[in-house]
Amino acid sequence: MLVAGAGGHAFELLDILISEGKTKNLYFFDEINPGEVFQDRFPIIHTEEQVKSYFEKDPFFILGTGNP
Repeated sequence: MLVAGAGGHAFELLDILISEGKTKNLYFFDEINPGEVFQDRFPIIHTEEQVKSYFEKDPFFILGTGNP
């Protein structure tokens, strides 16, 4: 699954995803910040091309932007 966002709201969603055992192939999307991993564990992708490539393998996503 791809989480669109890699900030505070995404962090709160991560807690839920971990508790539900949904961390297999979990990626985060952040086109603004340069980090490579989210919470020292999950890859962050940064470009629209990477998102398109990811969606070819897994079309599931959740929005993790905004204020928690």
